[in-house]
Amino acid sequence: MYFSKLYMHFLILTSHLNTAVRRCTAQHLSDVVEHMGPGRILSGIKDITDKILSAVAKFVQDGSQETRYYGRKMLFTLMTHTDFDKILEKHVLPKDLPYVKETVSSLRHKGLGEMPIVTPSAKGRRSHTGNIDNSRSNTSREVLSASDREIREIRDISRKLVPRNALESAEYVKFITALLNAKDFRDRINGIKQLLADTENNQDLIVANIVKIFDAFKSRLHDSNSKVNQVALETMHQLLRLLKE
Repeated sequence: MYFSKLYMHFLILTSHLNTAVRRCTAQHLSDVVEHMGPGRILSGIKDITDKILSAVAKFVQDGSQETRYYGRKMLFTLMTHTDFDKILEKHVLPKDLPYVKETVSSLRHKGLGEMPIVTPSAKGRRSHTGNIDNSRSNTSREVLSASDREIREIRDISRKLVPRNALESAEYVKFITALLNAKDFRDRINGIKQLLADTENNQDLIVANIVKIFDAFKSRLHDSNSKVNQVALETMHQLLRLLKE
């Protein structure tokens, strides 16, 4: 199942310093929780139940209104499980449990409500990095809009890289991780685009090597170069959608 391989790997992003990364992770995880349903999420499989509830506990206490909303939305979906309260006691850390219980009680009495509308002033209070994030967004749009031909070339290359055996698969992993970890920021950006193209064309290849590949990609989400950082963030949205079950 793509979820268990991909989302378990991305749950470490629940503590990422970038607000947008946490919000993106919460949004996509919320979609998956809704898709899988409380029965499968709370099935007692330790790796899934523990990590999902731990992530939800962090999201409902996040500094971002949108991230908190997605955390509450997941609780709202999961609390329909008949043993939900017992499962919370078992899997949520003691330091987080009181707040999670309080949130669940509020959801039971008031419902989920609408997605909060974040005003410009609220956005300005999020953090002192707001202007930097906007600058990164503008820069990334310039990088992406100026590279249509390059993307087409990468996709053409990726179609030729379908490995026929384990050796070729290992060579591909070596190639893509080297590109993602390259010294030149332009090579790292090309590596991100290559990964997206390969995920579109050769999904089984990516899933089979997801841990090694995404260890390299994850580092680009907090790359020292703002262009690489923003392209990786925007690409993550697309990767998560492509690799959903």
